[in-house]
Amino acid sequence: MSIKSIGLLDKKYFTYGKEVYGAAVAENELFEQFIMNNNVKNIKLINTPKTFYEIGNKRFLKQQLYDTSKVEFVDKQALYYEQKKINIDILHDTACDFLKNITFRELYTTNKPPYTYTMHCASMPSFIYDTYFLQLFANFRPYDSLICTSHSIKKVVSNYLEILSEKLYKKYNVTIKYNGQLNVIPLGVNTNKFKPIDKQYCRSQLLIREDAFVILYYGRISAVSKADILPLLTVIKRLVLKNNKNILLYICGYDEQYPNNINAINSKIEALNLKENVFFLDNSIDKTIMYNSADCFTSPIDNIQETFGITPLEAMSCGIPQIVSDWNGYRETVVDNVTGFRIPSYWCRCDKDISCNPFFEEYAFGLPMSASHFAIAESVALDLEVMENSFQVLINNRNLHHKMSQESRKRAIECYDWSVIINKYVDLWEDLICAKKKFFTIDNNENNIFENYYYKAFSHYATAVLDSNSTLEITQEGMDILNCDKEWIRTYKWQDYIVHLDLCEGILNILKSGADTIRKLEFLSDNCDALYRSAMYLIKHGYVRIKK
Repeated sequence: MSIKSIGLLDKKYFTYGKEVYGAAVAENELFEQFIMNNNVKNIKLINTPKTFYEIGNKRFLKQQLYDTSKVEFVDKQALYYEQKKINIDILHDTACDFLKNITFRELYTTNKPPYTYTMHCASMPSFIYDTYFLQLFANFRPYDSLICTSHSIKKVVSNYLEILSEKLYKKYNVTIKYNGQLNVIPLGVNTNKFKPIDKQYCRSQLLIREDAFVILYYGRISAVSKADILPLLTVIKRLVLKNNKNILLYICGYDEQYPNNINAINSKIEALNLKENVFFLDNSIDKTIMYNSADCFTSPIDNIQETFGITPLEAMSCGIPQIVSDWNGYRETVVDNVTGFRIPSYWCRCDKDISCNPFFEEYAFGLPMSASHFAIAESVALDLEVMENSFQVLINNRNLHHKMSQESRKRAIECYDWSVIINKYVDLWEDLICAKKKFFTIDNNENNIFENYYYKAFSHYATAVLDSNSTLEITQEGMDILNCDKEWIRTYKWQDYIVHLDLCEGILNILKSGADTIRKLEFLSDNCDALYRSAMYLIKHGYVRIKK
């Protein structure tokens, strides 16, 4: 079975700002795969502003490689104004706005397709409230899925959902559970782009001497949201002393500047006398050249913000051994002693004073990422002895280095190439479509507690309220409309959405024979709300009056 049409809900597919985040990279590459994959016949980009259309056309769609006829832009607001619906097989989302986007599914799709969302981050304190908490209350169905990029993040989501359910039960004696699925699909890598190329050539481009053992750190330079690099510098100093200063560490990535990351790193470089061994690379350098100039890649992640990690995959695809933390998704991608080494990580319970203030970062410091992340990360320690020994093994054993390079490239192609990953998406979607058939009759919003109850809440504002027994009669203005002596006055842009003129005309045709109750008019429409709203419009503008 092929997926005839998917709807993509997000505004970030075509944007790369100064700040480069792995999630944005993955979203763009996933979108490219949607375009190229033969199983996906049509792509509807929903809620994409015009500016993003233009950027998108420049960035992706003009490339001859892609069949751009597959891509259709859908203006979400236009659907609202025109009261139109779309027919799609899958509604996929990366925007993390469950209530809004699932409500969109309920209101503006003809068939209420399976809804999927890819989890890229799960640790921001606000997520507890605007993500996990809402997962319990949003109208998720058994054929919907939250796609987790690793089993580690799946466990996090499960833990939070369980914790919040228990809290609700203890406080309110109610049981509320997430009704959708949790599935695991990793992120991918473009193995045609990230591939082994001549190391000598790459080093010549970066002016790196050939005889050095080069260690590369590439990623966000941030102790707040990524990794504290300072312990790595301690290990580099040990390696320099053991190997006659023939060790180089290159650091490249976006500097988040909180809390003075570069200054802290430079201070330690100076304190350890590593100015001839540690260098920063410009973030604009071609990543393939950068990876292939290195002998190994390292990512000493210690931050709960990280859920998967793309950079180890990119290094793996280039055939560069990886030395990374035994942490979250890294332990699923990097195979210890096969593609590289995983460094043991240690933690203990020391976060209660931080956890009790979930909005610590927004209100105290205004940091772009969570200050609580930083506080927690500083309590996570890596085994520096194992890290040092791992680097030293690769320095000493070139045969092992060669074998790890080959195994890395092989694993990247077999397990993480985007062609493999996109097929996992398609397989999941087909399973969800099959699951949906069992729940085809589900067409209500019983699980959505965020439905607005305007009438119940505000009906006392009015002097009186009408009900099905209220009697209406036509006025002379109403007769003139029927006799085509006057035209409907339609002045407001949204009037066609709010008022159904065919219903209005039907009501007037009934009332021209004499006054009648609203109940007697209900046969005119299956939508009772639309009927009553049209009747009130006629009263509002004097075409009908209430018979007292």
